Amino acid sequence: MLTAVGLVVMIVAFGLGGPVGGPSRGGRTRRSSAGDASSRPRLTEIAFRQRLPVLKAILEPPAGVVPAVAPAALAARPAVIAKPAVRIVPLVRAGVGNRPLRILVVGDSVGVSFARGLELWAGQRGNVRVLDDARYWCALGRNGLIVQGLTASTPSTGCTDWGTRWAAAIRTFDPDVTIVLFSIWEIALRRLPGRGDWLLPGAPALDDWQLSEYQAAADVLSARGAPVVWFTIPCENTPIRPGDPLWFVDRHTIPRLAASRPAVHVVDLDHELCAHGASHAFAGIADARPDGAHFSDAGALAVARWVMPIVLGAAPNPVSIAERDPAPDAGITRRAS
Repeated sequence: MLTAVGLVVMIVAFGLGGPVGGPSRGGRTRRSSAGDASSRPRLTEIAFRQRLPVLKAILEPPAGVVPAVAPAALAARPAVIAKPAVRIVPLVRAGVGNRPLRILVVGDSVGVSFARGLELWAGQRGNVRVLDDARYWCALGRNGLIVQGLTASTPSTGCTDWGTRWAAAIRTFDPDVTIVLFSIWEIALRRLPGRGDWLLPGAPALDDWQLSEYQAAADVLSARGAPVVWFTIPCENTPIRPGDPLWFVDRHTIPRLAASRPAVHVVDLDHELCAHGASHAFAGIADARPDGAHFSDAGALAVARWVMPIVLGAAPNPVSIAERDPAPDAGITRRAS
């Protein structure tokens, strides 16, 4: 349950830093005169305060759900050394009143399986709507040739039309946050337009092209001011090692995206699922990822229960990729491009 302390943290976070993303719907902001600037709460704080009852209701455990750690167990834990206070910033747009929280999910088939768990989570709480616009067999990059399975082909229009498809979803569904989860197709062999060679992540030319596609996607998804939560790609049946194609996407390209687009917030799903090695289990669920990639309904629900307190500002985003790996390219030989 969201405590009074949690509510204060959320209010203070917005009082100090303002909303995440752009202006409220309509794009209008009111200017305060010099005489009343110190006496009136800022509009962003008011907007978020109006929405606190909605977020509080969403975060309260539904009937019959037992907290993961009982209070007695917490009391029995040994004392830990206090760490500096962590500023918790909600990753949802403020200022949309008391309407249901709206979450858009985009990605590939792993994104589809996660969206199912998010829908279950939303159904348990109420006042949340989820739009699943993830699609099977789709990488995010739109151009050139891609190797999928045993064949090389141009990406299908059902995958490459996201520029118009997502723009329509942003316009009509108007999400408060978008969650992005693409996976294994992001490291498929690619032949870029105008080149005759095949490249993997780690080749500078491919990395730069992939970053440009990610930036274009982020621009579409954040067009109405909503934050974009971008998952790192989790390991599958083997850990991701430095220099692997997935390592370059997670530790190089996605952080570059976040550095270039303030609306993007990286959540390190790979670390959460794979910090102790590749496993099909998560949060006590043995078959959370039965094939090592796609989520079971129970596994996806467990991930939703983990990530949504972060998104709604009730829990801090775990240590950032930059903090965990401050020099990601040190000692790594990049591929030729």
